[in-house]
Amino acid sequence: MRANGARISPPQKRRSGPRAATIDAAKAAGLPTLSLSSGFNYTDSNSFDAFHTSALGVTVNIPLFTGFNRTYQVQSAQARLENQIAARNAVNLQIALDVWQAYQNLTTGTQSVRSSADLVASATESERVALGRYKAGAGTVIDLLNAQSALASARLQNIQALYNWYISKATLAQSMGQLDLTELNALRSKP
Repeated sequence: MRANGARISPPQKRRSGPRAATIDAAKAAGLPTLSLSSGFNYTDSNSFDAFHTSALGVTVNIPLFTGFNRTYQVQSAQARLENQIAARNAVNLQIALDVWQAYQNLTTGTQSVRSSADLVASATESERVALGRYKAGAGTVIDLLNAQSALASARLQNIQALYNWYISKATLAQSMGQLDLTELNALRSKP
């Protein structure tokens, strides 16, 4: 604020690019124009004496009323610029959303890999106990087969979780625009 109470507005961003140039051109179309022209001619003929002619012209064009054509052109150019800015902002927001979703999916995938690894460890221990009980005569074949089936299912879930984790990692790299050969090779690292 100034001492007398008047507000000072923040500086506005300068528009640049072809759309802003279109707006400037539409605004300039309503301004007066000044045109200069000149010409020089030399004629030499057998029947007449040689003579020189020269001309100088000045044209001033002052648009008084164009049926609001200039106003509509300026507004149309401004609307196109605003549409371009809105489209760019929508793309930026979509990119940010894609990156955020990919990161959240990777975080969830990491937890799934850890949980499935714990499940494999638990199923391995259950299968070991069931096998020991079966060898000792305290357990049945059905108990052993159920434990082995649970272990196979846990291993399948772990493989699926790892597969989904790799996909999530690649999707995050793609969303961030960093998916290249080195990133693909880095995907070989496990969570």
